[in-house]
Amino acid sequence: MIRSDENEAYATEVLRRYDEFRAWTIGNWPNHDDPLASGDFSAGRKELAVLLDARLDGVVARSPLPAAADGGTGDPDAGQFLPVTPAPWP
Repeated sequence: MIRSDENEAYATEVLRRYDEFRAWTIGNWPNHDDPLASGDFSAGRKELAVLLDARLDGVVARSPLPAAADGGTGDPDAGQFLPVTPAPWP
């Protein structure tokens, strides 16, 4: 049986490689008229996390995984939440 720390190291490595692949794909995307963004890969990253969590005894659920700081918008200054409160009526 594989130890929990080996599971965690494996899950971390898989997600690190996926993030490298995402960065390379965005940087080398040939269609400049319709560029890719980090958000285009969020579903794939979630699927990987679910797969790793199910097959490696919940190691992903126990270890904090780095999330995209841009909220998937491609804008590094964007936070997790968007302001949705309307301005007061004049």
